[in-house]
Amino acid sequence: MPRSHGSLDDPSPVTLPAASVTPVLSAYPATITYGAVPTGLPPSYIPSEPFGASWRRSAAYGGDVVMIAHRRLTCETWAANGVPAFCYRFNTIPNGVSAFIGATHFQEVAFVFNNKEGVGYPPVSVDPFGGEPQSYFDLSDKMSAAWVSFVHDGVPAAWWPKYEAGGKGQNYVFDANVTGLGYPEPDKWRAAGIALINSWNADVYLR
Repeated sequence: MPRSHGSLDDPSPVTLPAASVTPVLSAYPATITYGAVPTGLPPSYIPSEPFGASWRRSAAYGGDVVMIAHRRLTCETWAANGVPAFCYRFNTIPNGVSAFIGATHFQEVAFVFNNKEGVGYPPVSVDPFGGEPQSYFDLSDKMSAAWVSFVHDGVPAAWWPKYEAGGKGQNYVFDANVTGLGYPEPDKWRAAGIALINSWNADVYLR
């Protein structure tokens, strides 16, 4: 009887079967590029210790398995079944997070809830808005208003495209460092690897 995914004796991500290793290494090469996702790092970049030569591929694969692949599949599935979906990528690095780490999971929460005072965060050194330009505060206004509009009206904003099925889906990218504080982008980056992961949801990842 298969174990449930995410149980104490079934770690996440799961250990890949031997037959799955080569396809993953092919989809996630050591010099992986990120398509539309800017990193500021050239394809040949290899971080110093303790990260090592395979850090970029393992970080991309791990992030896709745990966070990104099923987000994309969910957006595709909802759109294909006529359920309005509005998907996004947060591309703003808050105060207290290094550029090397980047905009990771949960970093947008202070912006979504318009928490410009950093309530609940430790002192100013890690206040998400501490020492940042006005565009960070403006982005928070934009994001929180969109979330309120979605809850109230079912549509976040006219500038946020509704996700389309059939590989035509777009995310809205929230970025405090660009004019307009964001832009739509095709949701196609790391397409081969993410498609591979989603094709193995039941057989390999037990989900």
